[in-house]
Amino acid sequence: MTTQQFKKGLWLLLALAVLLAPACGDDSDDGLNDGDANDGDASDGDISEDGDASDGDAGDGDADGDASDGDGTGDCQVDFDQDGYCFKEGDTPDCDDSDPTLYRLVQAYADFDRDGHGWGDLQELCIGLSLPPTYVENLDNGVDCDDSDSSLYRIVQAYVDMDEDEHGWGEVQELCIGDYLPPKYVENLDNGVDCDDDNANRWQSLSGYYDEDGDNYGWGPLETVCTGDSLPPDHIPADESLGVDCDDSDPDVYQILRGHFDGDGDGHGWHEETELCAGETLPDNYVETDDDCDDTDEDLYQELQGYYDSDDDGHGTGDAEMICSGDQLPDDYAPVGGDCNDDDPGVWDNCP
Repeated sequence: MTTQQFKKGLWLLLALAVLLAPACGDDSDDGLNDGDANDGDASDGDISEDGDASDGDAGDGDADGDASDGDGTGDCQVDFDQDGYCFKEGDTPDCDDSDPTLYRLVQAYADFDRDGHGWGDLQELCIGLSLPPTYVENLDNGVDCDDSDSSLYRIVQAYVDMDEDEHGWGEVQELCIGDYLPPKYVENLDNGVDCDDDNANRWQSLSGYYDEDGDNYGWGPLETVCTGDSLPPDHIPADESLGVDCDDSDPDVYQILRGHFDGDGDGHGWHEETELCAGETLPDNYVETDDDCDDTDEDLYQELQGYYDSDDDGHGTGDAEMICSGDQLPDDYAPVGGDCNDDDPGVWDNCP
């Protein structure tokens, strides 16, 4: 017999042994369900009235097949994640019953920079005890103007203030800031009028007259000057009575006065009235009156009515005359007439 024939015969014997082997399993009918494993405990493996498998605890396993919440009351209908949050009458349902750390719904805003100020639209989140670190729950938030920077969160209106004199200029601007404005801005909406934002000493425009000689009397047209609290020293306020300096090169001369020439300096002028550039008063050779009848003699300045009185008895004769005099008529004139004999000082009335 060859080796090949021997191997073939061996395989045939093995196949025959498999075919003749007895079937495995219990072919007896002992009254129990086939396939059920009996561990000898009469309570285990029992079939309840509704077909549920009993675990041997008479208290566990409700007759209606609901899952117990572990306290024997059976009032929790569904709690898959066993976090104690489930649907009960009057309660909020567990928003994620697959995760025991998530169970309640809240409304919140995104807060990526974690500054406590949210932004964007209100979102609904399923959370546990607290919000995620990048959210805020306050419903009055949602206004963070820069949620990438925790120091910036609110919008304000402000003016540029380059010289930091607290007076802004230009158009009002919207800025995203934190607790305070940046250094070169002011928030006051009544500002925005700084006429020179490169100079901290000048911020407002005032009207005034140029006053070169510093006598507080300006001249020329009314000017608008960019200044600080008050006009600069070479300007005076815009009072019309002050903007009339007739000579701004002389501090002693600043206003127009009207007067009459007084050639003899007796305080009585003559000729027509003249406009003069003066100080507080008219110059020395001008006066306000024009009653001087002789401006070459300081003792003569007014005209008085009198009668010629040759005998100097105080009674004149002839017609009345207007005599250029001082305080009183000259000696050869009398204030009264009617002297019937002007050659005899003892006779002036009832002449023969």
